[in-house]
Amino acid sequence: QYWWPFYRNYKSDIFERWDTALRHVTEHGYKPIWIDDGFFGGCD
Repeated sequence: QYWWPFYRNYKSDIFERWDTALRHVTEHGYKPIWIDDGFFGGCD
């Protein structure tokens, strides 16, 4: 909803924010985890 210009909390730079955030986690080696991976991706 932040990308809709008529939304009260509209952020004109939302796509740049997403790009920056995703680049940061990718460059720092973060990897996605899934619920089947256990608590925070660790051993059960």
